[in-house]
Amino acid sequence: MTIEQIMTGIGLIGIGGLLKSSFDYLISIQRQKIEAKNNFKEIRYKSIVLLCYALANFEKETSLIINRPDLTSKKTLEKMNFTQNL
Repeated sequence: MTIEQIMTGIGLIGIGGLLKSSFDYLISIQRQKIEAKNNFKEIRYKSIVLLCYALANFEKETSLIINRPDLTSKKTLEKMNFTQNL
């Protein structure tokens, strides 16, 4: 093996490492975006479930009324569109 072949081999290994690390970085960024989007959806769906529970059990449910003072009657819950942002 000549010095040129050794240098070429070392260069290819270095370039391969750089390519792998750059692809790993791009994949991790994409995963973080998807995870953030899924976390937002999960929180939104949980809030919809809580509002539906409050609608079904409005007389017994007082903690939601304390956290949401704008929900004063069952009619206000019925007027809400739970599927507007799905």
